[in-house]
Amino acid sequence: MVCVLATAPLVAASCGDRENHLSVTATLTKAVERFEARDTEGLCELLSANAKVVIGSAVHLQPTTCEPDVRRFFKWLKPHDRPGARPVVTSIGRDGPGRVTAKVRTPGGTPVTIGLRKEDGAWKVEGLLDATLSRIQARNTPRENELLVPVSRAAAGARNLPSSVAVADDHGRPCPDVDGERLPTVAGGCLFELAGERLELSAVSPFGTMAFAECDVALDVQMDGRGQGWISDMSIDGRNPCFDAAPCFSGRQRGLPWRSWIVRRGGGLELRIDVCLDTCVGRFEGRWDLALVRHGDGWRARADQAMVGTSGWRFDGVLDGPARLTVTPRGGP
Repeated sequence: MVCVLATAPLVAASCGDRENHLSVTATLTKAVERFEARDTEGLCELLSANAKVVIGSAVHLQPTTCEPDVRRFFKWLKPHDRPGARPVVTSIGRDGPGRVTAKVRTPGGTPVTIGLRKEDGAWKVEGLLDATLSRIQARNTPRENELLVPVSRAAAGARNLPSSVAVADDHGRPCPDVDGERLPTVAGGCLFELAGERLELSAVSPFGTMAFAECDVALDVQMDGRGQGWISDMSIDGRNPCFDAAPCFSGRQRGLPWRSWIVRRGGGLELRIDVCLDTCVGRFEGRWDLALVRHGDGWRARADQAMVGTSGWRFDGVLDGPARLTVTPRGGP
């Protein structure tokens, strides 16, 4: 397997010295090779302590030792569909002291990320998926509580974006402001409901692709007249394991609402959502972009293998909603 850094300038711009970059790439290269060879002992040598907890806690199980825990992923993560092709590291960036994030292009061309951490002087891969420990996985041991990342409701700059659309209700009146000052309670705006059946949920990583489930997904969007607002409710339902994917939560407090906004993009409209999703295989975070189009008497949000950031978690399917909103690009229809 050959994983290469894209260009020397990109390496220099990413972080640190070239020796570190080559070491990070070599570690990830070896990890993928050992995963493909089903070499559990060799793979476990390249995984961080954090990774072993997340992997061992998958699907409601309790971590035992690394080798049997990793072995389960051999049947869950299917190899990429292009025999002989290998993932390629395109860049590496710092993500705090002793930690980097590698951007990887899979054999199918999908861009994803994976973290690596320095332990005992060597780089270790932070997981088989780009996911941290989720509340669904945790059983509140001291070690797990230490690993849980607090739920954040950061607006990710959405509130400072210039508006590119005007949003009105079904009577043509501009949607009122949304009050997000008393989170998690959200008030005001126009309610925009989207729902879809049997969306395909999956996760992709440098190691392969995991088919999770076909699930029903519903969103309640509260939007102001500039197309900015919040996802005030979100549900994932259906057959097992659909209930094992849900908005992040911390203790009894749910991680909703999520910041959302509508923008013009490439002559069309796009609904953007800052997502934090707890699943039984880890926590996935990032921006989820949905193409928003008129469909019959309503709206359709298309998720064509739409990924949550570069985490690898994907939704594939459509969400439909009634025509309760009129969205007009600013500067003309």
